[in-house]
Amino acid sequence: MDNLTSTLHDPLGVQLAYDLRHTISEEYWSRHGSSLFPGALAQGILRSLKGRLMYGVAGMTNQRTYPFCEHDHFPLVTIDERSQCAAEYLDRCLGLKRVVDMVQRDKVTFYVFEDGHELPLLCFCCAEPLTGFDLEESRRRIRGRRLEQMSMAQVALDGGDDRPQFRLEFSKRGLFSHALVIPLSPEVAARMRHPDTCPHKPQPRSLARRRGKKP
Repeated sequence: MDNLTSTLHDPLGVQLAYDLRHTISEEYWSRHGSSLFPGALAQGILRSLKGRLMYGVAGMTNQRTYPFCEHDHFPLVTIDERSQCAAEYLDRCLGLKRVVDMVQRDKVTFYVFEDGHELPLLCFCCAEPLTGFDLEESRRRIRGRRLEQMSMAQVALDGGDDRPQFRLEFSKRGLFSHALVIPLSPEVAARMRHPDTCPHKPQPRSLARRRGKKP
């Protein structure tokens, strides 16, 4: 599943496949011992999902590329008129903070964090808003999780091309739950909404220019 992404515009689709494989395997192994059936069944379901997901990737033409940070090799995005590491910036603002809600504003869906930050859900490939998923179900699955870390992976596109994928990794919600991995565009760091109390909130351009002027 490492080379799949949620191109059906469901940010929780990949995790659902993980959970489905785990549930089926656990159920049948507990009943049938060393039977090979659960593995074959789970892999068959995943292959079916892969075919649908990869078809969506192949259809994307508005792909965005980013330079990479020389220190940790995460994407660089423009914030406050300068290049900043997306992972470092998100960690400063959201690291280990809990998601308390999921809302839609002007056709864009946001994760709402406990301190008031709002993170837009943008497609990892084209940075367009993710759409077409069940808001209530997605809210149920993300609420209460903390942003633990970011990671990068190579995604195999249909046709043999590889593309880097930026991922946000959220905590488990309990002993028997699974962590949640959400592929998103690095651009979410630049388009994140900050509470007034955030010391990392970008300054208005006019103010930033005034501060940069020499007396």
